[in-house]
Amino acid sequence: MIVIYEGMDKVGKTTLIRKVDSITKFNHFNMDRGPAGFLAYDAIFSRSSHNRMKSYDETLHGLSKMNCLIVYLYAEENDINKRLKEHNEKLPEGTNVKDTLRIYESFVDECYKDFNLIKLNTSKLTIDECSRIIESHIRIGE
Repeated sequence: MIVIYEGMDKVGKTTLIRKVDSITKFNHFNMDRGPAGFLAYDAIFSRSSHNRMKSYDETLHGLSKMNCLIVYLYAEENDINKRLKEHNEKLPEGTNVKDTLRIYESFVDECYKDFNLIKLNTSKLTIDECSRIIESHIRIGE
């Protein structure tokens, strides 16, 4: 199974990928961001994705024929800001958490409307809870 983890910075993608890998003994393929993430950041940074749209569409079409699970991770605005501060990081100039979350989720909803999609709020769920939810979807989808 292919598992695509989507979500803005500091929502827990890398931590969760590591946890799910350890639980499932790497019996799946992970992607840290997929086409929706690239399209979202193109929109957030006002970059033209016109030249890449065909590639994104082809990628989504190809993925739609495979056994994929899309995991969209998000967190509360104050938690993301706290995590950024803890890691001494900042969002790029001209961006903010609230708008980034809104734009990102709209691209996730549009791109993956025909996929097996789960949304997990890492402000309300622990990494262990999230990993168990993902593991159950991986096992069902095998």
